[in-house]
Amino acid sequence: MALTAVARLAHRGAASNDHSGDGAGVLTQIPRRLFAAAEPALPFAMGMFFLPQAGPALDQAIVLIEGALQELGGPVIRWRDVPLDQAALGPLARASCPTVRQVFVEAPPNWSGDEEAWERRLYLARRVIERRAEQEGVAPLYVCSLSCRTVVYKALLTGTELPAFYPDLRSPLFETAIAVFHQR
Repeated sequence: MALTAVARLAHRGAASNDHSGDGAGVLTQIPRRLFAAAEPALPFAMGMFFLPQAGPALDQAIVLIEGALQELGGPVIRWRDVPLDQAALGPLARASCPTVRQVFVEAPPNWSGDEEAWERRLYLARRVIERRAEQEGVAPLYVCSLSCRTVVYKALLTGTELPAFYPDLRSPLFETAIAVFHQR
Protein backbone atom coordinates (compact mmCIF):
# COMPACT_ATOMS: atom_id res chain seq x y z
CA MET A 1 0.00 0.00 0.00
CA ALA A 2 2.86 2.39 0.79
CA LEU A 3 4.43 1.84 -2.63
CA THR A 4 1.09 2.58 -4.29
CA ALA A 5 0.71 5.72 -2.19
CA VAL A 6 4.21 7.06 -2.90
CA ALA A 7 3.64 6.44 -6.61
CA ARG A 8 0.62 8.74 -6.40
CA LEU A 9 2.59 11.64 -4.91
CA ALA A 10 3.74 12.94 -8.29
CA HIS A 11 3.94 16.72 -8.37
CA ARG A 12 5.58 19.54 -10.31
CA GLY A 13 9.35 19.49 -10.30
CA ALA A 14 9.73 15.88 -9.12
CA ALA A 15 11.65 14.81 -12.23
CA SER A 16 14.25 16.30 -14.51
CA ASN A 17 13.92 16.43 -18.27
CA ASP A 18 15.64 13.02 -18.57
CA HIS A 19 13.09 11.43 -16.18
CA SER A 20 15.57 11.28 -13.26
CA GLY A 21 13.56 11.95 -10.11
CA ASP A 22 14.38 14.36 -7.31
CA GLY A 23 14.16 11.52 -4.80
CA ALA A 24 11.72 9.11 -3.20
CA GLY A 25 11.96 6.59 -0.42
CA VAL A 26 10.25 4.40 2.11
CA LEU A 27 11.07 3.59 5.75
CA THR A 28 9.83 0.19 6.93
CA GLN A 29 10.48 -2.32 9.65
CA ILE A 30 13.46 -4.54 8.84
CA PRO A 31 11.94 -7.27 6.64
CA ARG A 32 13.33 -10.11 8.77
CA ARG A 33 11.53 -12.80 6.78
CA LEU A 34 13.30 -11.60 3.61
CA PHE A 35 16.67 -12.11 5.30
CA ALA A 36 15.75 -15.15 7.45
CA ALA A 37 17.58 -17.71 5.30
CA ALA A 38 20.81 -15.69 5.23
CA GLU A 39 20.98 -14.35 8.77
CA PRO A 40 21.47 -16.11 12.09
CA ALA A 41 18.62 -16.32 14.58
CA LEU A 42 20.40 -13.91 16.90
CA PRO A 43 19.24 -10.29 17.12
CA PHE A 44 20.70 -8.05 14.44
CA ALA A 45 20.62 -4.45 13.31
CA MET A 46 20.84 -3.32 9.73
CA GLY A 47 22.39 -0.35 8.00
CA MET A 48 21.63 0.90 4.49
CA PHE A 49 24.50 2.84 2.93
CA PHE A 50 25.27 4.78 -0.24
CA LEU A 51 28.99 4.24 -0.84
CA PRO A 52 31.63 5.21 -3.42
CA GLN A 53 31.23 3.31 -6.68
CA ALA A 54 34.48 1.29 -6.53
CA GLY A 55 38.19 1.19 -5.82
CA PRO A 56 40.13 2.47 -2.81
CA ALA A 57 37.38 4.92 -1.79
CA LEU A 58 34.90 2.04 -1.45
CA ASP A 59 37.38 0.00 0.58
CA GLN A 60 38.13 3.00 2.80
CA ALA A 61 34.40 3.57 3.40
CA ILE A 62 33.86 -0.05 4.44
CA VAL A 63 36.83 0.02 6.85
CA LEU A 64 35.56 3.28 8.34
CA ILE A 65 32.02 1.91 8.83
CA GLU A 66 33.17 -1.40 10.29
CA GLY A 67 35.49 0.39 12.72
CA ALA A 68 32.74 2.66 14.03
CA LEU A 69 30.28 -0.21 14.33
CA GLN A 70 32.80 -2.35 16.19
CA GLU A 71 33.38 0.52 18.63
CA LEU A 72 29.75 1.54 19.17
CA GLY A 73 27.16 -0.60 17.44
CA GLY A 74 28.30 -4.21 17.57
CA PRO A 75 30.35 -6.57 15.40
CA VAL A 76 29.59 -6.72 11.67
CA ILE A 77 28.02 -10.02 10.64
CA ARG A 78 28.19 -9.45 6.89
CA TRP A 79 27.66 -7.03 4.01
CA ARG A 80 24.99 -7.41 1.34
CA ASP A 81 25.01 -5.86 -2.11
CA VAL A 82 21.45 -4.58 -2.44
CA PRO A 83 19.87 -5.84 -5.68
CA LEU A 84 19.20 -2.88 -7.99
CA ASP A 85 17.64 -2.47 -11.41
CA GLN A 86 19.40 0.61 -12.76
CA ALA A 87 17.18 0.56 -15.86
CA ALA A 88 14.54 2.18 -13.61
CA LEU A 89 16.71 5.31 -13.32
CA GLY A 90 17.03 8.21 -15.71
CA PRO A 91 20.46 8.81 -17.32
CA LEU A 92 21.53 11.51 -14.82
CA ALA A 93 20.59 9.41 -11.80
CA ARG A 94 22.17 6.29 -13.32
CA ALA A 95 25.48 8.12 -13.91
CA SER A 96 25.69 9.23 -10.28
CA CYS A 97 24.28 6.05 -8.69
CA PRO A 98 26.40 5.04 -5.68
CA THR A 99 27.16 1.52 -4.54
CA VAL A 100 24.20 0.53 -2.34
CA ARG A 101 24.99 -1.95 0.42
CA GLN A 102 23.42 -3.17 3.61
CA VAL A 103 25.41 -4.17 6.65
CA PHE A 104 24.13 -6.62 9.24
CA VAL A 105 25.34 -5.93 12.75
CA GLU A 106 25.35 -8.28 15.73
CA ALA A 107 24.07 -7.05 19.06
CA PRO A 108 26.81 -5.48 21.20
CA PRO A 109 28.67 -7.78 23.59
CA ASN A 110 26.80 -8.21 26.88
CA TRP A 111 23.61 -6.78 25.33
CA SER A 112 20.77 -6.92 27.86
CA GLY A 113 17.96 -6.96 25.28
CA ASP A 114 17.25 -3.24 25.67
CA GLU A 115 16.43 -2.09 22.11
CA GLU A 116 16.31 1.58 23.12
CA ALA A 117 19.89 1.43 24.37
CA TRP A 118 20.98 -0.37 21.20
CA GLU A 119 19.22 2.23 19.03
CA ARG A 120 21.11 4.98 20.87
CA ARG A 121 24.44 3.21 20.27
CA LEU A 122 23.57 2.77 16.59
CA TYR A 123 22.68 6.46 16.33
CA LEU A 124 26.05 7.37 17.85
CA ALA A 125 27.77 4.99 15.43
CA ARG A 126 25.96 6.71 12.55
CA ARG A 127 27.14 10.13 13.69
CA VAL A 128 30.73 8.86 14.10
CA ILE A 129 30.61 7.34 10.60
CA GLU A 130 29.35 10.60 9.10
CA ARG A 131 31.92 12.71 10.96
CA ARG A 132 34.87 10.44 10.10
CA ALA A 133 33.80 10.24 6.44
CA GLU A 134 33.81 14.03 6.27
CA GLN A 135 37.16 14.33 8.07
CA GLU A 136 38.80 11.67 5.88
CA GLY A 137 37.24 12.91 2.64
CA VAL A 138 35.42 9.65 1.95
CA ALA A 139 32.72 10.56 -0.52
CA PRO A 140 30.12 9.74 -1.33
CA LEU A 141 29.28 8.01 1.93
CA TYR A 142 25.72 8.44 3.11
CA VAL A 143 23.96 6.55 5.89
CA CYS A 144 20.35 6.03 4.76
CA SER A 145 19.52 4.16 7.96
CA LEU A 146 21.19 2.26 10.80
CA SER A 147 18.78 0.60 13.20
CA CYS A 148 17.76 -2.62 14.91
CA ARG A 149 14.14 -1.83 13.96
CA THR A 150 13.85 -0.04 10.62
CA VAL A 151 15.44 0.32 7.20
CA VAL A 152 15.19 3.04 4.55
CA TYR A 153 15.11 2.31 0.83
CA LYS A 154 15.54 5.55 -1.14
CA ALA A 155 17.07 6.80 -4.35
CA LEU A 156 17.21 9.61 -6.86
CA LEU A 157 14.01 8.65 -8.65
CA THR A 158 10.26 9.15 -8.55
CA GLY A 159 7.86 7.22 -6.36
CA THR A 160 6.62 5.15 -9.30
CA GLU A 161 10.18 3.91 -9.93
CA LEU A 162 11.00 2.92 -6.33
CA PRO A 163 9.80 -0.73 -6.48
CA ALA A 164 11.30 -1.17 -9.95
CA PHE A 165 14.71 0.01 -8.74
CA TYR A 166 14.71 -2.09 -5.55
CA PRO A 167 13.56 -5.68 -6.26
CA ASP A 168 13.55 -6.30 -2.47
CA LEU A 169 10.43 -4.14 -2.24
CA ARG A 170 8.58 -6.43 -4.67
CA SER A 171 9.46 -9.64 -2.83
CA PRO A 172 6.53 -11.48 -1.21
CA LEU A 173 8.91 -12.07 1.73
CA PHE A 174 9.17 -8.32 2.38
CA GLU A 175 6.76 -7.77 5.26
CA THR A 176 6.28 -4.70 7.44
CA ALA A 177 3.60 -3.41 9.76
CA ILE A 178 4.62 0.22 9.17
CA ALA A 179 5.72 2.35 6.25
CA VAL A 180 6.60 6.02 6.03
CA PHE A 181 7.21 7.29 2.53
CA HIS A 182 8.23 10.48 0.79
CA GLN A 183 8.86 11.97 -2.62
CA ARG A 184 10.69 15.26 -3.18
